[in-house]
Amino acid sequence: MIASEDETIIPDHKLVLVAFQSKAPAYFLCGILNSSPIGLFVRSYAMQTSISGHIFDYVAIPEYSAKDALHNKVVELAKQCHTAAAAGKTGELENLEEKLDQTAAEALEVPIAKLKVMRDELQLLRGTVPSPSEQDD
Repeated sequence: MIASEDETIIPDHKLVLVAFQSKAPAYFLCGILNSSPIGLFVRSYAMQTSISGHIFDYVAIPEYSAKDALHNKVVELAKQCHTAAAAGKTGELENLEEKLDQTAAEALEVPIAKLKVMRDELQLLRGTVPSPSEQDD
Protein backbone atom coordinates (compact mmCIF):
# COMPACT_ATOMS: atom_id res chain seq x y z
CA MET A 1 0.00 0.00 0.00
CA ILE A 2 1.27 3.43 -0.84
CA ALA A 3 0.12 6.18 1.48
CA SER A 4 0.18 9.89 0.94
CA GLU A 5 2.12 12.08 3.34
CA ASP A 6 -1.02 12.99 5.30
CA GLU A 7 -2.16 9.37 5.78
CA THR A 8 -1.27 7.15 8.72
CA ILE A 9 -1.18 3.39 8.28
CA ILE A 10 -1.45 1.20 11.36
CA PRO A 11 -0.65 -2.48 10.74
CA ASP A 12 -2.40 -5.37 12.47
CA HIS A 13 -0.45 -6.94 15.36
CA LYS A 14 0.66 -9.82 13.09
CA LEU A 15 1.95 -7.54 10.37
CA VAL A 16 5.05 -5.46 10.00
CA LEU A 17 5.07 -2.05 8.41
CA VAL A 18 8.24 -1.38 6.48
CA ALA A 19 8.42 2.16 5.16
CA PHE A 20 10.36 3.08 2.03
CA GLN A 21 11.01 6.38 0.31
CA SER A 22 10.78 4.81 -3.15
CA LYS A 23 9.24 1.78 -4.82
CA ALA A 24 12.42 -0.12 -5.77
CA PRO A 25 13.40 -1.20 -2.23
CA ALA A 26 9.77 -2.17 -1.55
CA TYR A 27 9.64 -4.37 -4.64
CA PHE A 28 13.00 -5.86 -3.66
CA LEU A 29 11.77 -6.79 -0.19
CA CYS A 30 8.53 -8.23 -1.59
CA GLY A 31 10.48 -10.32 -4.10
CA ILE A 32 12.73 -11.69 -1.37
CA LEU A 33 9.92 -12.32 1.12
CA ASN A 34 7.88 -14.21 -1.47
CA SER A 35 10.78 -16.51 -2.40
CA SER A 36 10.83 -20.23 -1.64
CA PRO A 37 13.74 -20.00 0.84
CA ILE A 38 11.88 -17.46 2.98
CA GLY A 39 8.54 -19.26 2.52
CA LEU A 40 10.03 -22.55 3.67
CA PHE A 41 11.69 -20.90 6.65
CA VAL A 42 8.44 -19.30 7.80
CA ARG A 43 6.29 -22.40 7.24
CA SER A 44 8.78 -24.63 9.01
CA TYR A 45 8.61 -22.76 12.32
CA ALA A 46 5.33 -20.88 12.43
CA MET A 47 1.75 -22.02 12.73
CA GLN A 48 -0.13 -20.83 9.65
CA THR A 49 -2.58 -18.84 11.78
CA SER A 50 0.13 -17.28 13.96
CA ILE A 51 2.77 -16.00 11.57
CA SER A 52 4.10 -12.79 13.00
CA GLY A 53 6.49 -10.11 11.90
CA HIS A 54 9.53 -11.33 13.77
CA ILE A 55 10.93 -12.97 10.63
CA PHE A 56 13.37 -10.04 10.41
CA ASP A 57 14.90 -11.19 13.69
CA TYR A 58 15.83 -14.58 12.21
CA VAL A 59 16.52 -14.12 8.50
CA ALA A 60 19.37 -12.08 7.07
CA ILE A 61 17.68 -10.21 4.26
CA PRO A 62 20.18 -8.13 2.30
CA GLU A 63 19.64 -4.40 2.24
CA TYR A 64 18.58 -3.19 -1.20
CA SER A 65 21.33 -1.54 -3.22
CA ALA A 66 20.46 0.30 -6.42
CA LYS A 67 24.04 -0.37 -7.57
CA ASP A 68 23.60 -4.16 -7.37
CA ALA A 69 22.46 -5.63 -10.71
CA LEU A 70 21.02 -8.71 -9.00
CA HIS A 71 18.95 -6.56 -6.65
CA ASN A 72 17.64 -4.59 -9.62
CA LYS A 73 16.72 -7.84 -11.37
CA VAL A 74 14.67 -8.85 -8.29
CA VAL A 75 12.95 -5.45 -8.42
CA GLU A 76 12.10 -5.75 -12.12
CA LEU A 77 10.78 -9.30 -11.80
CA ALA A 78 8.71 -8.39 -8.73
CA LYS A 79 7.18 -5.47 -10.68
CA GLN A 80 6.41 -7.76 -13.61
CA CYS A 81 4.79 -10.30 -11.26
CA HIS A 82 2.66 -7.55 -9.75
CA THR A 83 1.54 -6.37 -13.19
CA ALA A 84 0.80 -9.90 -14.45
CA ALA A 85 -1.18 -10.74 -11.29
CA ALA A 86 -3.23 -7.54 -11.57
CA ALA A 87 -4.01 -8.38 -15.21
CA GLY A 88 -4.98 -11.97 -14.37
CA LYS A 89 -2.26 -13.41 -16.62
CA THR A 90 -1.80 -16.68 -14.72
CA GLY A 91 0.51 -18.44 -17.20
CA GLU A 92 2.79 -15.43 -17.49
CA LEU A 93 2.74 -14.98 -13.72
CA GLU A 94 3.89 -18.57 -13.09
CA ASN A 95 6.83 -18.10 -15.46
CA LEU A 96 7.78 -14.78 -13.85
CA GLU A 97 7.47 -16.21 -10.34
CA GLU A 98 9.87 -19.01 -11.30
CA LYS A 99 12.42 -16.48 -12.54
CA LEU A 100 11.91 -14.28 -9.48
CA ASP A 101 12.35 -17.25 -7.15
CA GLN A 102 15.67 -18.17 -8.77
CA THR A 103 16.89 -14.57 -8.70
CA ALA A 104 15.82 -14.03 -5.08
CA ALA A 105 17.55 -17.27 -4.08
CA GLU A 106 20.70 -16.04 -5.78
CA ALA A 107 20.45 -12.75 -3.86
CA LEU A 108 20.10 -14.81 -0.66
CA GLU A 109 23.13 -16.89 -1.73
CA VAL A 110 21.10 -20.11 -1.94
CA PRO A 111 22.54 -22.55 -4.51
CA ILE A 112 20.13 -23.65 -7.25
CA ALA A 113 20.35 -27.32 -6.16
CA LYS A 114 19.24 -26.36 -2.65
CA LEU A 115 16.50 -24.16 -4.07
CA LYS A 116 15.01 -27.24 -5.78
CA VAL A 117 14.94 -29.11 -2.46
CA MET A 118 13.39 -26.08 -0.74
CA ARG A 119 10.66 -25.86 -3.39
CA ASP A 120 9.86 -29.55 -3.00
CA GLU A 121 9.66 -29.25 0.80
CA LEU A 122 7.52 -26.14 0.55
CA GLN A 123 5.08 -27.97 -1.74
CA LEU A 124 4.84 -30.79 0.80
CA LEU A 125 4.14 -28.31 3.60
CA ARG A 126 1.47 -26.64 1.46
CA GLY A 127 -0.04 -30.02 0.64
CA THR A 128 0.22 -29.40 -3.10
CA VAL A 129 2.06 -32.66 -3.89
CA PRO A 130 1.58 -36.11 -2.45
CA SER A 131 4.02 -37.14 0.27
CA PRO A 132 6.34 -40.09 -0.51
CA SER A 133 4.18 -42.39 1.65
CA GLU A 134 1.08 -41.47 -0.36
CA GLN A 135 2.92 -42.18 -3.62
CA ASP A 136 3.64 -45.75 -2.45
CA ASP A 137 -0.08 -46.59 -2.03
